[in-house]
Amino acid sequence: MKLRKLFPFLLTCIFAACSPNPVSTTGNITGLVKDANSNANLQGVSVALSPSGKTTITGADGHYQFIDIEQGTYKVSVSKTDYQPDEKSVTVRVNETSNLDFSLRPAGSALEVSPLTLDFGDTDTNLSFDIKNTGQATMTWQVTEDVTWLSCTPASGSILAGKTASVIVTVDRKSLTKGTYSNTLVVTSNDGGSQTVRFTVTVSGTTSSLPQVAIIGVDGITDVAATFGGTLTSIGSSRVTAHGFCWSTQQQPTLQQGQHKDLGQTDEPKTQFSYGVSNLSPNTTYYVRAYATNAEGTVYSSREERFTTTATPQKPDVETGAATQITSSTAVVAGNILALGHDSGITEHGHVWSATVKQPTIDYDHTSLGATKQTGGFSSNLTKLKPNTIYYVCAYAHNQYGMSYGDVVQFTTQRAEVKLTTNSVTNIIHNEATCGGRITDLGGNTISERGVCWNTSVNPTIAHSHSASTEESDNFNVRLTNLTEKTTYHVRAYVVTETGETYYGQDVQFQTTQVITLPEISEVSVTDVTYKKATFTAKVTSVGNGTIKRSGFCYSTEHNPTISNTSISCGTASNLQATASSLKPETTYYVRAYAENEKGITYSEEQTFTTLEKPEDGDIQREEWGEDDNWNY
Repeated sequence: MKLRKLFPFLLTCIFAACSPNPVSTTGNITGLVKDANSNANLQGVSVALSPSGKTTITGADGHYQFIDIEQGTYKVSVSKTDYQPDEKSVTVRVNETSNLDFSLRPAGSALEVSPLTLDFGDTDTNLSFDIKNTGQATMTWQVTEDVTWLSCTPASGSILAGKTASVIVTVDRKSLTKGTYSNTLVVTSNDGGSQTVRFTVTVSGTTSSLPQVAIIGVDGITDVAATFGGTLTSIGSSRVTAHGFCWSTQQQPTLQQGQHKDLGQTDEPKTQFSYGVSNLSPNTTYYVRAYATNAEGTVYSSREERFTTTATPQKPDVETGAATQITSSTAVVAGNILALGHDSGITEHGHVWSATVKQPTIDYDHTSLGATKQTGGFSSNLTKLKPNTIYYVCAYAHNQYGMSYGDVVQFTTQRAEVKLTTNSVTNIIHNEATCGGRITDLGGNTISERGVCWNTSVNPTIAHSHSASTEESDNFNVRLTNLTEKTTYHVRAYVVTETGETYYGQDVQFQTTQVITLPEISEVSVTDVTYKKATFTAKVTSVGNGTIKRSGFCYSTEHNPTISNTSISCGTASNLQATASSLKPETTYYVRAYAENEKGITYSEEQTFTTLEKPEDGDIQREEWGEDDNWNY
């Protein structure tokens, strides 16, 4: 084992012997939230864990989870609009997942009427009673009565959860004769509840009377404005010279205490009148009453309406939760809207993140979870992240007054697998070959070693024969050595990361060649020798398991001629024949055949011959033309 590989191994052994194993102290919580009536999975349920402060919301399958929670006992609270909230306790144990399911009951409405008795006496023409919705869902209601001289304003309506509406009951005394009258009216609601209101009217004769006025309610409440509603059920015994509203931060406001608005004179009762005030103070509680004045005096509504203006509109308040379920390319990040900042609600919210900027804004990658008018937890699924990368993320919320960001939370994505391919095997001989690999995706890892491993079985590993590359590029090669001839091998590229993980390319198969030896050549035969020519023949008797690259003859007046001397090429032929010309007469020559393959060049045994004496001129011509030609002398 190389020293650089042995050293980290020794360090690991030393620390393993000296350091205790880390002990886990956390567990997980998971659960399912369903509708108690339909048994359907509920999406978008806010789930809060106490005392950790962690929050999340259920997904489309109704599931939620909290990961890596310290052991102990916790309370899990769930809530959703139009459902009754619920809370349970759960114990988290080390290395265990505790399951805690919920079935939420749809919230219902609940009718409450007060008072249940109205006594008009001898003078009153209108009194009121309140209808309150003490449930958790919107309630519709109506009043039923069969008395022709009595009317109710309004006679029906709807009330939000926890809110109250007033009903003005008006008696038409002009149609009644002297006496005492008693009867009932019934208030019913959409949830099937009902309550009975009993009333009594006394008629003793014609007298002077004050007007009858009542407050209906307050709507359109903002930080500085509200709209008052009232009804003038009777002008009394004379013309109404003034009517309207008076309001104050003190209870029982009057014309003398607080502010008021006079809406003028009238000779007829008014089913409804209203006034919009616009100079109120933010976040302040007010009391308002209707009033009317005739010749007999001024009368105020028997009931005052209490309301509180909203706070001064401002940016929303949002906080960033923890990053969980982190992979090499995704993460889930929680958030929490602490305050809407304005009654119109949030126009957009989600999370922003960046790997380059520590204070990311909406100009960077972000989720868009849409508008909402509810505070509470939410979460974003971050996708297309880079592996082994530090990200900075924060929650954001926007309303019509501006953008708010939570604190920045930092997390690091996990490393992904290294992806690489094995190159084709090249330059194969009997005992060597060249192969390498190409890294296509680092997966956020740092490579400490890259190379090739091989074996005669499929999918070799670095436990088999292997060789590291000296190249540090993504495309690398290695020369495989000490192979066996005519053997099938399997080879794979590999890389080792700085964390000690090993990844491999695909398996590639190749076969080594036979051992190549020098060619073998027969003895050269020399024929047709003249004073200046000679013909050579020979044969390559063995190619040495290789391929003949070139062959021929070489000759010289010195022993052991080579291709460095005079040579005649026969190309790549194995049967060699060539004629040497321009030889010198009466000269001894030495000739050898040669052949070259992948192993090298070889020569045959040396052969010698001597050219003839140069003939006379006539004989020279005969020799040049041949013995069988016809000559004329």
